[in-house]
Formats: sequence, structure tokens, C-alpha cells
Amino acid sequence: MKLNRLKGAAIFILIFGVFLFIIKSYDEEHLESTFFFTIGSLFIFLGFKFKREIHLISINGIKTKAQIINFIKDVHITKNGGRRIYYYPIIKFTDINQLEVTQKLDYNISRKHINQFVKITYLKTGANYDILLNKKKTFTIYNMFFIIGTLFLFSAFFFYIKNQ
Repeated sequence: MKLNRLKGAAIFILIFGVFLFIIKSYDEEHLESTFFFTIGSLFIFLGFKFKREIHLISINGIKTKAQIINFIKDVHITKNGGRRIYYYPIIKFTDINQLEVTQKLDYNISRKHINQFVKITYLKTGANYDILLNKKKTFTIYNMFFIIGTLFLFSAFFFYIKNQ
């Protein structure tokens, strides 16, 4: 799922570069607004794409319970030299074909949940499983993409009006 997103974003950025080159050769006056408009459109496009993928998993996926069997500790060094420790759970569940699946989640969860069961929704795509934790509605990643995209679009509108 992540690799497809990166490929789509890379293709969009390549097309964006060609688009900016063409705009620059014809109309340098509106280059700033075109740049901000395109970046804003990219963020909104990626937000809709993430939302669609999550929606497809939640609608077409199979709901089950998984047991958290272990954690992988991941240490990140911040810009200030500090350390942030994240714990990513390894879950185990039985899929619809009675195959036992063990997989690391991309969600950071407290270590106190070890050996507990969590509700998940999974969708098998080829040999991989796309897994969502069933948790209360929270602020999701695609909302952040929508906000950033909207800010870029407002900036594009501002630069366009300023250059008129």
C-alpha cells in the first residue's frame, strides 16, 4: 500500500516539474501561484487517496480480533538531539482461511497492551495484509493532508491576486 502511494506521488511530482517548466516559459508572472496551487492539489489528492484506501479496507475488510504478542522498539533522534521511543506491536490473528498471520503494525501503541486483544480489520491483497486498528474516530493522516493542501491553495490564491 505504501509503495503504491510513493509511486503515485513520484509520478505526480515528475508531471508537476514538466508543468512548471512549461508555465515558466510562457508566464513567469504567475509562477508562484501555479507552484502553490499544484502543491496544494497534490496534498489534497494524496489526502483523498489515503482516505479511499482506508475506506476500502474498512468496507471490504474482515473484522477480527488480534493478540499483541510482542513489540518492536524503534528509537528516533529528534532535531534537537533528543530521543523518542516508539513501540510498534506485533500482532497474531487467524484469517478467514484459518491461516495464522503474524505481522508488525505501523501504529505506535503503549507496551501495557501486551498479550491483550485488539479489534482489527484486515484486507488481503496478494500475499500482504493491509491492517487497520478499529479505534475511535481520531484525527487521521488524511485530515492533515487536507489542511496542508487547503493552506497551499489559499496561498496560491493570495499570490495570484497579488500579481494582478
